Amino acid sequence: MARVLGALLVAPSLAPLLLMLVTRSRDEAVFFFANVIAYGSALLFGIPLFLLFRRLRWLKWWHMMLAGALCMLPFAADWVLDPPCCQSGAVRVREALLSIGVAATSGLCFWVLAFLGNSTLTAGCSRRPQAGAADPER
Repeated sequence: MARVLGALLVAPSLAPLLLMLVTRSRDEAVFFFANVIAYGSALLFGIPLFLLFRRLRWLKWWHMMLAGALCMLPFAADWVLDPPCCQSGAVRVREALLSIGVAATSGLCFWVLAFLGNSTLTAGCSRRPQAGAADPER
């Protein structure tokens, strides 16, 4: 579980770094703002989604990418639905899709840090328990 906690601390900061690399931005304000959003979404949505996905045994890499995208979805929807007067809706949609893609990549980074080579967490993932079998999480 220590790897999961470490991944929860490191992976959200990878999303702003990826965003700066993709957009070739050197603006520290963008990095700070993206970090606030990344850690906020990880706390608000990422931890509950991880607990839900662990309960459902959805711990494969594509599940974590989905979780990362779902974490950014509320922020991206707000970004698109509340555009300022200086930007067009198409620019906002492009930026929202970019942020969702970066968040999905951050979910992949979380999986690499927390689960890659960690057989204790991924044993039996995506398998439904057999009828009558005891649930080890209860």
